This record gives sequence, C-alpha cells and structure tokens, in this order.
Amino acid sequence: SDENIITVDENGVVHARATGETTLTMTAKEYSEIVDVIVVPKVTSISGIDEKISLTTGDTLQLKPELEPKEFADEPVSYSTGDKEVAKVSKGGKITAVAAGETTVTLSSGGCTFEASVSVADPVVYYTPSTSTSKKKSSGSTKQSLR
Repeated sequence: SDENIITVDENGVVHARATGETTLTMTAKEYSEIVDVIVVPKVTSISGIDEKISLTTGDTLQLKPELEPKEFADEPVSYSTGDKEVAKVSKGGKITAVAAGETTVTLSSGGCTFEASVSVADPVVYYTPSTSTSKKKSSGSTKQSLR
C-alpha cells in the first residue's frame, strides 16, 4: 500500500492520509487478500464564494465558504494567496486588498480545493474644479485719512 494515501496502525486500523487510490494486503494465517482502497475527500464542494472577486486598494472582504456535504460543514478551511503584494488573506478568511494587480485566493478543506481570481484596482478619485467666482466682501467701514 501507498503510505502517502493510507497507513495501518498496530491494531489494524486504517488511517486515510490523502485522497487517492492504493491497495491493501490483509493477511491472517495462511489466508491473504488484496483489496483496492479509494480515499475520497471529506469535503466534495466549496461554494458561497465568487470565482471572480474585484476589490479596491484598502478594501476588505470576509469570505464565508459553504462546505458540502453538510456533515463536514465545520471542517477547518485554510486560505492562501498567490501574491501577498496584491492581496493578503487571514487565517480566518478575510481578504485585504493591498495594491493594484491580479492574484488568486485558494481555499482548502477536507481534501477539496477552490480557487478564486482577485482583481485589485486603485481607488478612483474624482476632482471637480470650482466654478464659483464669488468675491470676498468686507464688513464694516474703512476710514482713510487724507493729508
């Protein structure tokens, strides 16, 4: 058997280590049997996240993934980003847009992976020039002396 996929402890309990296919040889006295073992992911689907995320520099977005099947909805989710200079992602799934550019954010849980593309743009600043031509008026009187 492939120990990267399964291991068997001293009590004969099989432990899944990764998804994949392998064989397991079981032996009891003169009897021996080879069986196929397929390890499937606990989580089969990650949803609730847009595949394309657009943010402005300085923005944050809290990801709230939904895991399927429901009995594994509480599995831990890990987050990573392709380029931390464009966007960072916290251990809790909060994306922070750092600078203009493109990157990816990857979510992994229970053997399932989901990837979203993230576009970060600089904020647009609008400037409207003033068209007012008001003149300052003085209040009160001004006295001048003539000589």
